[in-house]
Amino acid sequence: MRGLKLALLANMLVMGLMVATSGAATPTCSLVTGGTKTVTTTISVPGNYCLSTKLTYTPSTGDAIAITADNVTLDLSGYNVVNSSAGARSGVYASDKSFIIVKNGTIDGFNDGVLLTKDSVATTGHIIENLHILNSSNEGIEMECTGGVIRNNVIISSGAYGIMPGGPGNRILNNEIIDSGDTGIWANGNNSHYAIIEGNKISNTNTMGTQGIRVCSSYMLVINNRITNMDTGITFSNAGSGSGKFRDNITSGCTVSYAVSPPWVDAGNNQ
Repeated sequence: MRGLKLALLANMLVMGLMVATSGAATPTCSLVTGGTKTVTTTISVPGNYCLSTKLTYTPSTGDAIAITADNVTLDLSGYNVVNSSAGARSGVYASDKSFIIVKNGTIDGFNDGVLLTKDSVATTGHIIENLHILNSSNEGIEMECTGGVIRNNVIISSGAYGIMPGGPGNRILNNEIIDSGDTGIWANGNNSHYAIIEGNKISNTNTMGTQGIRVCSSYMLVINNRITNMDTGITFSNAGSGSGKFRDNITSGCTVSYAVSPPWVDAGNNQ
């Protein structure tokens, strides 16, 4: 009898642990309804949001999803956000907001895949990750903020730029960029101080691209990137008052591997 009681108690403990673990692993998430949309879907309250199914945005202007609050996580849940008419501005858009996370899905056929801008208010802490961004007529990702992260995205066929970050302290990490019309990664303007661009793979498959990476701010690090079939692999210019450094990068099939202006420092092992 004592053995039976111990066995029952053990089973109860195991079941309780399983329930507790299951509960802890299930996030709360407000559904964003997919389907065919003729107007912008707006997220105006902070929180966690998940796309319920594929979203097809039919207008040729505006944005498929607009975020108008801080502290929003948008999980596309593996689904597609598609523009069926050429010309719509972006798949996901926010302006003057902070701590926006966009992740886990495909965005196809917009001017800009993800567009997080800063017009009049300081912004910080965005994360854009694990997206496939296809057929953007302008940019795959544009992010203006302080201390943001763009990582583990695949960006194919952008009319101008694959990724365009702006603002100090951003991290551009482990992205795959294929067939950008102009530049794979352009750290926009002279305000991208302290940024790190690391582990990205950039190539053009048909025509030669203009630049793999272009950087022009102080104290940046450009590390361990791989670039093929560009007119210039990496362009370093206008580092301002402080020198940036680059090392462990490899280029192949580029007319010019590295176009370097002082005070940029070659820290070694660039090929």
